[in-house]
Amino acid sequence: MEKRAGYAILLCGLFVILFAVSSMWSVFTGSSAAPKLITLDRLSVVVPVGGLTDLNLPPAATTAANMSMHFLLCVFLLMAGSRISAVGVSLIKASPKAEKKPDKQA
Repeated sequence: MEKRAGYAILLCGLFVILFAVSSMWSVFTGSSAAPKLITLDRLSVVVPVGGLTDLNLPPAATTAANMSMHFLLCVFLLMAGSRISAVGVSLIKASPKAEKKPDKQA
């Protein structure tokens, strides 16, 4: 029973890893957009002479921030999938195997 559970957990971990890799691949090749988590329109900077100054940021700053956040999320998913798979492998290895009884030699 532990062996079946180990294989199921191993497959779940591999599914998480494959999902993270495919998501990263699709975002970084441009076939899908990164999730919009951050919007950077302008940046307010305090300068000693003029007080508060607003700087307008290009749209590439928002894209770079969103891709960075997506990358960090996918790295987290890769590490989680790795740990889940490791638990599955340890359950597979720890499963009791049928022990052979030594035959009596006459």
